[in-house]
Amino acid sequence: MNNIFNFYTVKIYKHTLGRNDASEVIYSCENILSEIIEQNSISKDSIFNYSSLFKKSKLKKEDKDVFIKSVYVLAHINVKFLEQHFHYLDGAGHWEEIDLESVFQSYKENEFYNPITHEKINEKQFNNIVLPYFSPTDELVSLLKGDKQ
Repeated sequence: MNNIFNFYTVKIYKHTLGRNDASEVIYSCENILSEIIEQNSISKDSIFNYSSLFKKSKLKKEDKDVFIKSVYVLAHINVKFLEQHFHYLDGAGHWEEIDLESVFQSYKENEFYNPITHEKINEKQFNNIVLPYFSPTDELVSLLKGDKQ
């Protein structure tokens, strides 16, 4: 487990090098790393929302900006610890995945549609329907499986 922690810590340090908020972001990232790596049942099906990750970060409420930056460091292509996904609750009460590219395109074009009714909605309504979540990357799952063998 220590090797996996060190592997990602090096990536985080490289990615945050020279940032004014590097020490705070690194602190948060390391706490999240530790909490997730130490769980015994991490798989590709494991999901984390902002609330669960915030608890793992060990930050205070007033540090939410640092927390958000930390999550995006962990999900950055240079770090590859977490993957971001989006989903919504359909009319039958099932979570449905939304393509990441579609969500980014909505923000880029500032055009939002209800994924259930396909009616045009505003950004706030979209954010109340389409919710982000995170999962471990294939790389992380593979490293954790190799460490347990």
